[in-house]
Amino acid sequence: MNKKFALGISILAFIGVIIAMIGTAIDSISNPLLSALGTIRYFTIQSNIIVGIAFLLYALLSNSKTKSLIGASVVYITITFLGFSIMLERLWDPEGIPLIGSTFNHYIIPVLSILYILIFRNDFYFKNDEIKKWIIYPLSYLVFLIVFGLSTNDFIYPFLDLKDIGVILFIVSILVIILIFTLISYLLISITRKEKAS
Repeated sequence: MNKKFALGISILAFIGVIIAMIGTAIDSISNPLLSALGTIRYFTIQSNIIVGIAFLLYALLSNSKTKSLIGASVVYITITFLGFSIMLERLWDPEGIPLIGSTFNHYIIPVLSILYILIFRNDFYFKNDEIKKWIIYPLSYLVFLIVFGLSTNDFIYPFLDLKDIGVILFIVSILVIILIFTLISYLLISITRKEKAS
């Protein structure tokens, strides 16, 4: 049951990414293909792709590495869910296919991923040391965002727009993101630890 559920989440995650890319392509008149590929720069799309890969690998091969990858993907997609629902949803009003893609990427996949961990938490036992591995991707993405923003003048997300909000608020935003990541990670770890201890 858990492997089938994991496979289903993986398939839905990839479907959501494809729908989002199609929606972006349709909205682009000049270069649909480039616009579709351009969505990959968003943390939302990347985190959904990671979920798709993580749950697929876990469905095919359950071991300590794929389980850790599941944990990491759930942390990332939870950040996607919180960031969009709290800060970004009011700034974007998609319709049609883009709305469907957004619903998949920001709500359906995050909720299913979180439910999966809660339902099958007996199968996981995350340790504090795993946070060191899990944080590599978010920090790498922040580096990418800074480099991309400085070179293109597009910082992707308004709360990380260095030129608009200034250095101090930019640093504060990064610290808040790291704090949220850490809290979510420890919460995920505590969920599996409590279940193992009971």
